Amino acid sequence: MKHIAKTDSPISNSTDLICRAVASDFKLRGITHQQAADMLGVEKRTVSNQISGKRPFGKKSAQKYSQVFGYEEPFLLYGIGELKKRQVSKSVPVILHQPEDNLSALSARIDILERMVAMQNKEIARLKTKKKLIQSVVKNIKSKEYTTKALDLEKAPAGRK
Repeated sequence: MKHIAKTDSPISNSTDLICRAVASDFKLRGITHQQAADMLGVEKRTVSNQISGKRPFGKKSAQKYSQVFGYEEPFLLYGIGELKKRQVSKSVPVILHQPEDNLSALSARIDILERMVAMQNKEIARLKTKKKLIQSVVKNIKSKEYTTKALDLEKAPAGRK
């Protein structure tokens, strides 16, 4: 059975996007995993596992995150749409750590986005390298097959005598 790495499936790419978005939002709000767990009424380990991608968001947890933090359920479940709702309800917690001004908030968001782009670029480079390696292996296998066939053809007339 062929082993498929977690990063090879398209599902893991959306999971990575979802996890990074939630982690970035928590960081911007100044919310720790323990604080989030307390707000959600779950263990810290549950929040950590969901944000790291070890445990996917289920329907119930997506509903809870939606109620508490104002996130879109389809985004948490499937990576569709945007992380936050357009109109935030009153149940969304107040930002625990507010930046001094809009410029610092924007700078923090730009920094996070730049890191996300860098991570995506690394992943693209890794996949391109993997593709080249696979192409090389396939080419090598084909050349060996052709060599084997040529040797078989050379042996065939000698064997018929």
